[in-house]
Amino acid sequence: MGNIKFLRNPKSRKKRRWQCQKKIQLLVETPGKVIISKTRKKTRKTKEKLDKMDSNTKRKILENQGVLKENSNAPQELVDIMLKNLV
Repeated sequence: MGNIKFLRNPKSRKKRRWQCQKKIQLLVETPGKVIISKTRKKTRKTKEKLDKMDSNTKRKILENQGVLKENSNAPQELVDIMLKNLV
């Protein structure tokens, strides 16, 4: 999928549509209901575990993941925001 170029279609100048020179078929797979429910359940459990943890264990998790340096002076609010975005 290296050299894909889109050119403006000369027939539809008013609508400003772009046309691909090559014929490409994209297959988009959507997950089933079972996979979606399992994913939601797993993220919910992870968030509940994080809510029960104290600040020191949260920092250790981020240090083990390589997000925070050891003995960093980051405020606790920043650590909480990082964990929320990771989950």
